[in-house]
Amino acid sequence: MSIDINEILEKHAERWRHVALDNGAVAVRGVINELRERLESGYLGELYRTDYVVEGSGEFPFDMLRYACSWPKGESDSFAMGADHDEKRRVTLSKYHRDPQPVLSEDRWLSKFRWRVVQVIETVKT
Repeated sequence: MSIDINEILEKHAERWRHVALDNGAVAVRGVINELRERLESGYLGELYRTDYVVEGSGEFPFDMLRYACSWPKGESDSFAMGADHDEKRRVTLSKYHRDPQPVLSEDRWLSKFRWRVVQVIETVKT
């Protein structure tokens, strides 16, 4: 399902006219124009999903899920995150992103937590 952000903003632009000393509608029109430009340039266009594998031992760096905008791909991956901290283990993660090449924060995984990105399984358009 797709939502037309421009249509929604156009619909409400007149209602917001009183905002900021009657400059609200002008401000909303600026937002509408910017969204249109970004849509035409592809900025809001394609959405990709990347599945990748990280490997390490010790406590799983759960904060990296937030930082890398990722989550465990499946139930077994969720289980592996909490498994025995002494064993080396692999966890498959997924993330959505707009750029064709994902930012997986490899340097941060390694330098801060001594976990490493070992494989990109696939990147697909959704």
